[in-house]
Amino acid sequence: MSREEVLLKEYETCQSHINTLGTQNWQSAGIFLAANALITGFVFSLKPHDWGNFAAVLATGIAFIFIFYFWKLWLKRQKFAQLALYVRMREIETELGMWKNWYAFLPDELNSDEKVYQSTLPKDKKEIIKYLRKHYAKAAGYEGLERIAIIVMSSWIFLIIREVILAIIN
Repeated sequence: MSREEVLLKEYETCQSHINTLGTQNWQSAGIFLAANALITGFVFSLKPHDWGNFAAVLATGIAFIFIFYFWKLWLKRQKFAQLALYVRMREIETELGMWKNWYAFLPDELNSDEKVYQSTLPKDKKEIIKYLRKHYAKAAGYEGLERIAIIVMSSWIFLIIREVILAIIN
């Protein structure tokens, strides 16, 4: 096997691993959010609002806060793994004269025309990156999933507080 074939196989493996990580992230989000919606609906249907139900809401809320907190940490690890794979893919692209990831991700890094022109890219590539930046929309990806985790954790805190207030009133 030639060096080029080995690098292309490694490139393909990196891409496959990145796809797998992305699938895992969105599938876990779907499962956790569906479970959260189901349990949240149950919490809202609890009557009467007494200390027994408060204890159930408190235990459930703490459990979901921990689940989403650790899910958020797991997402950070996944993000790091994807970044490492993209870095390796860029190294392979550089060696083989490929530009896919450079074009896809340089607008994130070179977020001003000045940075594009100060880069060490060849002149024709600078023009392409400048053009891509004009039509660029930053993807939410991991940041969006991390925000969802924060929103869910916050909502459980509010549900626990709500249940305390309702238990005190009753």
